Amino acid sequence: MGGIAAIALLAPAASRAQSDVAPPLPNVMILLDTSGSMERNPNASLPTVAPGGVSIERNRWIQALEVLGGSIVDYSMLHVKRTGSDFAAEYGLGGANPYDLEYYLPHYRPLSGGCTIGASSLSTTKSWPADWKTWGVSNFGFRMLSGGSLGAVGSCTATDFKTDGLGILDTFRDQARFALMTFDTAPDPKTGWNGSSHLPVEGMAGQWSYFSGWNSGTPAPLYGWPAGCTVDPTLLSNHTFELGARNPAAPPWEGPLVPFATDDSTTSLRNVNDRIRYAMLAARPYGATPLGPMLADAQEYLWNDPTGPKADSFNACRGEFIILITDGFPNSDLRPNCESTTDPKTAAVWPACDTTTGGTGCCPTKRPQDITYALSHPPLGKPQVKTFVVGFALSDDLGTPIDCSVIDPAAGDCSSSTLDPKYKPCCTLHEMAYNGGTTRALLATDTSTLRAALIKAMSDATASTSTSRTIPVFSAMGGTGLAGGQYEFRSSFKVNAFSAWTGVLERVRWQCTSTGKAEPVMPIDSAAGDDFAYNLLKQGTNRTFYTWDPGPTGMFRAGDSLRPKLLSGDSDGMPSGAPGTTTGVGSTFVAAVSKEALELTSTSCTDSSSIEECKAKFLNYALALPQPKVTFQTREAIPLGDIYHATPVQVGPPSAFLRDESYTSFRNNNAGRTPFMLTATNDGILHAFRTNVKTEADPVELFGIVPPAVLPHIAKQYGGAHALLLDAAPVVKDVAFGAVGSATPWGRTRNDARGGVANWRTVAVGGLTVGGGYYAVDVTDPTKPPQLLWQLTKFRDAAGAVADLFGSLPGTPAIGTIYYTEPGTAAPVETPVAFLPGGEGTRFKDGLCNRWRSYTGADPATTPRSKVRCWSGAGNSFTVVRLWDGKILRRFSADPDGTDGIHPPEPSSATKKFLAVRPDVVKDTSPTATSTSFTPIDSPITGTVAIYPAAAGSVTTRAFVGDYDGTLWKLDLSASDPVKWSFDIFHDPYFPSDIANTDYTKWGPVATPPVLSVDRFGDIVVNYATGDQNNFSTTNLNHVYSITEKIVVDSTGKKTAQPKLNWHLKFSAGNTPTGPMSLFSGNLFFSTFTPDVASADACLRGQGTIWGVDYMETEPSIINDDGTPVPMGRHKIDPLTDSTVSTGSCPPTYPNQDARGTAYPYFRCIKLPEGSIVFGAGITQRPSCVSTPTSGIGVDPYMGSSSSHSTVTDINVGEFQLVAQTGPKSTSTGGTGSTTKTYQRTLVPPLSTTRIDSWAAIIE
Repeated sequence: MGGIAAIALLAPAASRAQSDVAPPLPNVMILLDTSGSMERNPNASLPTVAPGGVSIERNRWIQALEVLGGSIVDYSMLHVKRTGSDFAAEYGLGGANPYDLEYYLPHYRPLSGGCTIGASSLSTTKSWPADWKTWGVSNFGFRMLSGGSLGAVGSCTATDFKTDGLGILDTFRDQARFALMTFDTAPDPKTGWNGSSHLPVEGMAGQWSYFSGWNSGTPAPLYGWPAGCTVDPTLLSNHTFELGARNPAAPPWEGPLVPFATDDSTTSLRNVNDRIRYAMLAARPYGATPLGPMLADAQEYLWNDPTGPKADSFNACRGEFIILITDGFPNSDLRPNCESTTDPKTAAVWPACDTTTGGTGCCPTKRPQDITYALSHPPLGKPQVKTFVVGFALSDDLGTPIDCSVIDPAAGDCSSSTLDPKYKPCCTLHEMAYNGGTTRALLATDTSTLRAALIKAMSDATASTSTSRTIPVFSAMGGTGLAGGQYEFRSSFKVNAFSAWTGVLERVRWQCTSTGKAEPVMPIDSAAGDDFAYNLLKQGTNRTFYTWDPGPTGMFRAGDSLRPKLLSGDSDGMPSGAPGTTTGVGSTFVAAVSKEALELTSTSCTDSSSIEECKAKFLNYALALPQPKVTFQTREAIPLGDIYHATPVQVGPPSAFLRDESYTSFRNNNAGRTPFMLTATNDGILHAFRTNVKTEADPVELFGIVPPAVLPHIAKQYGGAHALLLDAAPVVKDVAFGAVGSATPWGRTRNDARGGVANWRTVAVGGLTVGGGYYAVDVTDPTKPPQLLWQLTKFRDAAGAVADLFGSLPGTPAIGTIYYTEPGTAAPVETPVAFLPGGEGTRFKDGLCNRWRSYTGADPATTPRSKVRCWSGAGNSFTVVRLWDGKILRRFSADPDGTDGIHPPEPSSATKKFLAVRPDVVKDTSPTATSTSFTPIDSPITGTVAIYPAAAGSVTTRAFVGDYDGTLWKLDLSASDPVKWSFDIFHDPYFPSDIANTDYTKWGPVATPPVLSVDRFGDIVVNYATGDQNNFSTTNLNHVYSITEKIVVDSTGKKTAQPKLNWHLKFSAGNTPTGPMSLFSGNLFFSTFTPDVASADACLRGQGTIWGVDYMETEPSIINDDGTPVPMGRHKIDPLTDSTVSTGSCPPTYPNQDARGTAYPYFRCIKLPEGSIVFGAGITQRPSCVSTPTSGIGVDPYMGSSSSHSTVTDINVGEFQLVAQTGPKSTSTGGTGSTTKTYQRTLVPPLSTTRIDSWAAIIE
């Protein structure tokens, strides 16, 4: 029977934070139209809000900001007249008034919860870093709207201005490097920079002009003049025409050029994306639309600027792209008056102009379409740059809307003489795109179509073949004894440039062959049900969906915390809604969901006759159902959304080895349960797929769950747009609740446990990648409707005020069982719980901050760092909730009043709200506690929770989880009273002797799950790694550790648990542990990826490595440069086929023999072919096969009758294999018909031991 044997694998499913986009990432320069017309609505009208008033309308500018940077939470806009002393004070510089003072169009300023972003102070004397690569969020000013006017700078903070994390910058943050340019509409060439410091007045006059040599070397601004103009060669400065883009020395709130990151590390990429986001949110649309000069500046930056991509060693192989977003057509470029010839393409362009007489005109730049052609057809030595043109709510210079969709250019040419002249500008945009190598302009009229257009552009820029960031999943095929087969499931996805991303879920069937060995059945056969995407397509509209809808009335929304099973009077202080189940097949489900659940308004759809029709449009698209109108876009041909980071989870019949009468009954009653696989896809659906389908006609999907919190965001994927709607794999476990009718339905008492009484259920807990949070569903019987146990996202108090419980993206939770004593009772109850990491956080300032606490419990040899990055917000938390109903038992977080003097007060946080109603939920309230008995968690808890013990039915006493700065934390659950639990630092891999405190760009998070096991003394051994899973930089420093938790007894007899180092692998030059680790027979297997290094062959795509080491035994003859030991190697090497290296930590270990004494080389690692990238590996035992030939008929010597006999002549025990899914650049294959590439390696079988279970007498 297939299965995994002799494996101590105590870690949960893979962490969300994984990636497979091999570096180098492409460069994407965003050219954002900041002309004054962006203040208009898409229909060219102005928002209706009065001066000083607030509205929830969204003009072109706000819609562009939200599509790029994420929807603004608790959004409103403020009508700001560009007049008066307040406006002049905020945006004036050095005594100079703002360039847009008295501008005829108002500025509609975005607010989040009343908080807005602007200049750093209200004084005209402002400062910002001279090094424009270092400014950050602390260089902006945050002001709160109160009583109809904005307060002082600092009346709100960066953590008060929130977005939903679903913008283009978020969706593609791991797949591209972004930069930003905005318009300079002043001909004056002043740069505001003298080579070492800012010149604010000059900068205001020239709008911080950018041109060749603007900051060093020979300045070369643009010049231009119309035909017939007399030119004085001694006064050429009279003819400067330096429009285009602003330079990076501009103040952060004035739309500066935001350069690409200097490397591909997550820290650098996140910093740049945050700078772009804040720069856009603080900018003010103004002036004309100089598209030609801006494209010329982009060309200069991308090709020639010594501080730009030219200096990047990977520039020749990155891929360079421009995405131009504009609501108008080129102007302010002197054309056609500057054209010296009848053919505008050949007109004289500066500097090839007659400066003696002026000639017949001089254009400052080429036409936009000629610049995009030059970029896409570069000269030798210059990279090709493709240009995407996105026309958004296009209008002419008078603000009149123009529908460019009526133009269908062929080969980029729509210049027919019969064309209506008003559409000629449309031709220019199409020609710009065609010449730029992207066929035609992408057109948008509202938020949905703008998002879809940008997703199409970004998908094309980052398109790849099928790629995988998940690990294989295995299950038994069925059958009995040794003759059973095995299923292997492979998941990946395809990036489609002009349609929805596609999920790939394939099944490989392993069966015994005539040779007596198990072999994969190839090719993968869609007719036999092996291609689940194809199966789902064949299922058509006969699909059942579930969600839980709070309905159109009441204080709760679909995105709120919902806990329908929470008993009255058993509150944790947080109100909760009780939604009803919404179910239906196909269109009946769509009709049943309320429009309020999607939070739609009358302006959500411009092409629908009602909000109901708008709701149907978005839901039908998400669920791949037919649309009610042929004009609505559909994805009926792509029913399976992309499987990005969420490894599918196999759920078979209950099979835990547990001596419990109640579990035995549960296992027997569910022995025939349909095996299924829970698969989270980014179209927002948690699918339950049957794994044992036989043909393509068999319905493969049992049901699909749309978590309530997904519904308000489901419109964001419409039209092929990509959003991470459900990008986290659930964890699944069998748990014992209290018996039906029990006074403690959330758990069983000790008497019930002794008596074998329980209500066993199979529960899944998953993370919400839209807004942050978690959900839990009961999936015990897949033939019946799943039950929502709870959804936790926000604390909405009785007054309707909201505070986030978690950060913007979740970690990976865990399910365990604890002894819990309910307040007011004496007896602890065996209570299933969920452990919920805080998730991604917010930096409240740049640089580093002192740790919020001092910690002395660690091994002195690995003393934690004294500084980490400056974080605050809901991500800096860890929460334990009752699995039955979502009641919060304990939430670990810092004092919201900021009494440590390091982190800022958070008066509107969830922790503050709990203090007002149930302080015991967030702090130790016991008589011996101090007044500051909070848990100052100083980094976002973003990792995967690993618990001990982890087996079903066992009582958890410890949990381990990592944070974003690389620290490993431990939760001690030994007490039954939650106020006595502790959450503290367990081990810090970046201790001071290892790396300078200031060099935080090299730090990697603990993103992969720790692996827990025990040594021969019963002490817990923790294997864990640091390493960013989304981006790789050659400067990163990462580690893999083996740590034993040792109980230390001091002189007073006090016992403390301390980490003791077993071994340490140190990875420099960006070598990064990737994907989850696997523990097999005392051997730890994991993978790493080494990114490209600057060399003559810099465009190679890096290399993957698979490691195999002893989980705690060390190599006696080799040590690291810091004196720490390295592990014993456990990879059996085949010298003929395996690629190894002779340096570093790979070479053979000593002694050179296996556990049986057989001498052959063992290495620590095996190099994969260049281009391979692996994100962890699964371990399985292939099916065992028997040969049972049937003998002829004869007389049985014992029974005396004639019978036939089957004799076992050969037994082939299934091999243990390490199976990994590789990236698209790998030379490995997945077999005939498989889209997903794999790497397989046979492992040395474990030594078997015999254990006496019991004695029994046999009487004959």
